[in-house]
Amino acid sequence: MAKIIHTRFLIPITLLLTSSIQIAYARTRLPSGSYQATCTQVQVVVSSANSSHLQGYCKDRRGYPQIAVLENFDKCRGDIYNLDGFLTCVKGDSDAPSGSYRQSCYDIEVQGNLLYATCKTSSGNPGRNGRGKWIDTTLNNFRLCSKDIANTNGFLRCIR
Repeated sequence: MAKIIHTRFLIPITLLLTSSIQIAYARTRLPSGSYQATCTQVQVVVSSANSSHLQGYCKDRRGYPQIAVLENFDKCRGDIYNLDGFLTCVKGDSDAPSGSYRQSCYDIEVQGNLLYATCKTSSGNPGRNGRGKWIDTTLNNFRLCSKDIANTNGFLRCIR
């Protein structure tokens, strides 16, 4: 014998769940940042109680929209910006130093005397999104760099 589910109970439950989801999204505002000038359809996606990310479409240097995701955007220090179709910002315990590396590196993070980043190589097979090869790199004692911090073929290098 099959059980009959009464729709009069399902409709209020569905409305309650839908309104709860809408309230959660209404409370989640987009963070400010220069990315808003070159990115569209940006939204905050809550993936768990402790984690959310920012996603949308950001134009690369050629003007083509690319799918862009920034994990843990709530840990960003300062501006959230578009770097060649990638959403990025500075994370960590202090602000990232200036330098030419910022033109070709993203996911920059500072922890103590270490500078972390994902940087583009000047050669190699196309990697992520077909836009060149990107590798994770670290520079120890970056505060000793007196002139510039550069991206040399995917590696952070101190110019003294």
